[in-house]
Amino acid sequence: MHDRTRPVTSSEPYPDYDVLNKWAGPSWNDKTRAVVARRLAIAPELRFFTVLEFETVSASLRVPFWRTFMRVTLPVCLPAVLDIAMYLFVNAMTTVSAVVFIYAPHTTLAAIAVLNMDDAGDVAPAAAMAMVVFATAAVTRAIYMLLTQGYLARAQMWRKR
Repeated sequence: MHDRTRPVTSSEPYPDYDVLNKWAGPSWNDKTRAVVARRLAIAPELRFFTVLEFETVSASLRVPFWRTFMRVTLPVCLPAVLDIAMYLFVNAMTTVSAVVFIYAPHTTLAAIAVLNMDDAGDVAPAAAMAMVVFATAAVTRAIYMLLTQGYLARAQMWRKR
């Protein structure tokens, strides 16, 4: 039983009381034991809330949608959003297909410069420029990982429960 000389620190009113200790006692009949056994055998299915459930809870608590977005949706989706941004940056560094048609004559993109040097027969400078593009993407990725490591660890603490 609970030691009455020290204060109760638990939020439960009876911290040392376990209802399953009554299993063999006279207060539980066979029907009660069967219902409790059946209920204990069902493992709760872990699942994520749906968008509708988030909005319903947000509306019932009278919380603005932007606060729900900033405190719930964005931290959950943040790794994917940041990875998409990094993918788009690296893709923009190396893309040639669409840029060939939209760049002006006075602008020179690194990927286009590599193609022009290779077409002119300057293979060594083209390879060097391609390595500059690669190094820029790699350094940017390393800086991105260093900057987001701490923030993602804090924003994703919900996964460790």
